[in-house]
Amino acid sequence: MPERFFPVPTVKMWFAVTSRPLPAVAVAVVLTAVVSGCASVSGSGTGDGLFPESEVPHEVAEHPLEERAVPDTVSEAAWTWESPRMVEVEEILPVPTGAVLRLTDGVVALDPVTGEEVWTFRLPGVETDAAVSPDGSVVAVSADGALVLLDSATGEKSTGEEYGPDGGGGLELSGAGLVADAGMVTATEDAGSGLEVALRPWSEGGGGWTAGPLLCGDGSAGTGVEDGFLTPTGVVVIFGCSGGSSAMVSLDSSSGEEQWRLIPEEDYADDLSENGGSDAGTFAVVGRVAVLQNLARERGSVVIDTRTGRVLSDSLPSESEADTVRVLSDGYVVRCAEGTGEGVRAWYELRDFSGEVLKTVPIGNARLDSLLPLKGSLVHLEWRESGQAPEVVVFPWGEGEPSARIASPVRVDTADLPSIWRAEEVTGPGAFQAVPGGVLLLEYTRGGFHDRVAGFV
Repeated sequence: MPERFFPVPTVKMWFAVTSRPLPAVAVAVVLTAVVSGCASVSGSGTGDGLFPESEVPHEVAEHPLEERAVPDTVSEAAWTWESPRMVEVEEILPVPTGAVLRLTDGVVALDPVTGEEVWTFRLPGVETDAAVSPDGSVVAVSADGALVLLDSATGEKSTGEEYGPDGGGGLELSGAGLVADAGMVTATEDAGSGLEVALRPWSEGGGGWTAGPLLCGDGSAGTGVEDGFLTPTGVVVIFGCSGGSSAMVSLDSSSGEEQWRLIPEEDYADDLSENGGSDAGTFAVVGRVAVLQNLARERGSVVIDTRTGRVLSDSLPSESEADTVRVLSDGYVVRCAEGTGEGVRAWYELRDFSGEVLKTVPIGNARLDSLLPLKGSLVHLEWRESGQAPEVVVFPWGEGEPSARIASPVRVDTADLPSIWRAEEVTGPGAFQAVPGGVLLLEYTRGGFHDRVAGFV
């Protein structure tokens, strides 16, 4: 598999329109004991009233992990981790040293090789949200109108902010903003001056900026943020214009200067989003590209180079004979099928954005979901019986036989899921996820409760 197809961990971010500045709140961190390789932090509140009513189990890394590479392939199940009682695992978030699990009440960092907890930050009984910055260095945890920033390697707290009760309960459309590497990105809309976007640095002298008002092609002021996301070099904002149209603008993350702009429906077409799930019509960043999620998570027909704004494709295949099953930084994986005298023959192809086939894997029961491309292999889940734990089957690129069949120690039950969108939420990015150091699989049972994670190396 070509070097350029090295899988790049993706991060999810949320954009927000805010109406007032967010005052910085100093945070005191006090080390008190050493527990299971982590140093425990005092557990009542987090300093200066951010969470005054909550006990906060906070353990930082005693021996932080080194940065690792995403594995080329896997060959064995190494460990299983179980969440605290009545706490659900929402998502697997890659960071440079491994993985951070987004829980219903906080976050926990795991060593992807051993499954041991590296650090934790939780608010038991409180619903939280979390996000990771584009470079993976910052983990932000939000709850009750407050935001805490943690170092992804150590779990140590760097600062905290209050954004008020109108934040909508977390890092989402009406919450705190986008968690960038250098600061918080927010948008402010004023009836007189239009829409402005600003970066407020995490530390004083960090080089903040304000851009705007953002204008439409006819010179009128943009109104309303429809979508927003961070790329490795920029902040992309999609906003409304007159006549029901939209504009898509990328701002340089270091200066706020406009990098490029596109006009949806003129520069690219989207004919599929109306058939999708909750993420349909939003963009996900995969390495250097942004994919319009109109097929499933991180899958779509529209792919944009985030550095230049060039539309790499607005017609990736989505037919029964050739269906895009994953978009990568420099290409995509297609499930192909054709009828034979003995039934249907199916296989996967790795293609670049010109459509050239680079590698193939002939898998007899190739599915539209439950697969994970790695640099050296294509990994997918295979069930012998419905409702049972799957096998993790590893196919080296270009070879006809698997190099490993690994019994999964956790169950993943997709039998009753109504659509490919739901199946990909259970077996796609964030649930069946490559991270530096390993591959993680999130359990999913019929009740919909995720409480175990398995690690493969």
